[in-house]
Amino acid sequence: MDFENESFTTINSMKPHNDGKIHNMFIPTYFGGIFCLSWLAGKIVNTTPLVFIGLYFVYLFILHIWHYQAHHDIWWVPFNKACRKYHTEHHWKTFPPDKFYGNKKAEDLKKRYENDYWYLLTSSLPAQSSLEHEGLIYLLFVVLLLIETYVIKFKTSIIVMGIIEAIVFGTIGNYLHMSYHIENHWLGKYHWYQVLRWNHYCHHLGTAKHNYAIAFFMLDELFNTTYVPVDKSD
Repeated sequence: MDFENESFTTINSMKPHNDGKIHNMFIPTYFGGIFCLSWLAGKIVNTTPLVFIGLYFVYLFILHIWHYQAHHDIWWVPFNKACRKYHTEHHWKTFPPDKFYGNKKAEDLKKRYENDYWYLLTSSLPAQSSLEHEGLIYLLFVVLLLIETYVIKFKTSIIVMGIIEAIVFGTIGNYLHMSYHIENHWLGKYHWYQVLRWNHYCHHLGTAKHNYAIAFFMLDELFNTTYVPVDKSD
């Protein structure tokens, strides 16, 4: 389904006042958090934090590849057909552009994200989601682990810490993504969060082949997939 030429009405309670530009304090805070967690990981396994900063951006690249293919018909990509089917339902049935906060089918899911923290921690696992939906992520992650083990020859402690890092950042990212679809979420009072949610809302508009990032938009800028629409209702 293609909404690229459709008009839409902005959810005004969600739109930040600066039309989607990141607040000045968000970027240093974001990078500061990445550095602190990477420094802690490096301290634990006695290596430079640059290893884990580098791994973090590799994880972002893997996620960008996965999200891109979830919106494109690419026959040779493993899991692509099933992933697109699952992802299409998320975009145009559960959280369509005109019901970004979800239709009635989404109510139970949203309540679980608001109240069930165990569900939050496990929601991106195949038991709660779909192996075919996230399968490419796991496949690319296995390839990365093989490269770390046999090409770069990382110590086992670094590899294990890298896996923990991926789980931590993956959990945070997954929570942010689902929270964007919860109206009056507790983070909604913060300007930086309003900006991130607005950018994700823009991802749900039109063809959805843009704004793939959840929190860091460097790769969208690099691949020219950033999109902020002009609201025709203004």
